[in-house]
Amino acid sequence: MPPEALKENLYSFSSDVWAVGVIFFEMMKGCPPWRARSEQMLYSKLLNEPIDQMLTDIPSQCREFLTKALNISVDERLTIQEVGKWVDTFREIAAG
Repeated sequence: MPPEALKENLYSFSSDVWAVGVIFFEMMKGCPPWRARSEQMLYSKLLNEPIDQMLTDIPSQCREFLTKALNISVDERLTIQEVGKWVDTFREIAAG
């Protein structure tokens, strides 16, 4: 659940970008970005623990994408169009 949904019960395309970021993180690391024993603790971690601290062991381009896709600020998060450009970038990397 994106931070804006927790704080203000708001959902938008930016919320979908957040979801893509979470899924990509799980693909890269094999676990969710934030884990806790209760929902309340999870919400607290999600709102207070920046993602960049969890990305030290992944490639720089992936780290950059995740930092932008999982930005707590909706205004600073990637747009859907920017996600599309990143998909093209990752496709080029995979093709060699």
